[in-house]
Amino acid sequence: MQHLRFQNMLVAACIISSIGCHAVLPVTLTSAASGRLVELRRSQELVIRLETNPSTGYHWEIAESTPAALKQLGEGQYEPASVPTGRVGGGGMMTWRFRAVRTASDTLRFVYRRPWEKDSRPAQTFIYTIIVR
Repeated sequence: MQHLRFQNMLVAACIISSIGCHAVLPVTLTSAASGRLVELRRSQELVIRLETNPSTGYHWEIAESTPAALKQLGEGQYEPASVPTGRVGGGGMMTWRFRAVRTASDTLRFVYRRPWEKDSRPAQTFIYTIIVR
C-alpha cells in the first residue's frame, strides 16, 4: 500500500513539475530568415546574428525599429571569426539580443553600409517582422 502511495506521489510530482516549467528557448535568426514572419512568446529572447567584415568599412545598423513588442538588450556585439595568426581583414558576426516584452508586432530592418555613405543604397538589407503573442 505504501509503495502504491509513493508511486502516486511521484507521478503527481512529475506532472506538477512539468506544468509551466518549460524553458522558452531563444530564437536565433540569420540573414536566411530575412522577410519571414517570426512569432515569439512574451519574455522570449530573440537573437539576430549577421555576418560582417568591419575591415571593409561596412557595418550593420538598425535602420528601422518599431519598439512596440521588443526591448533591445544592450548594444550589438562583434565576434571575430577565428583566423590564422597574422592574417588581417577577417570577418565575424554581429549579434543583437532582444526580449519580447508585450503582445504586439515589430519590424526590424538592418542595413549594411559605410557610415559616410548615408545617401547610398546599403550593400545589404535584412527585414524581420516579429509578432509577440
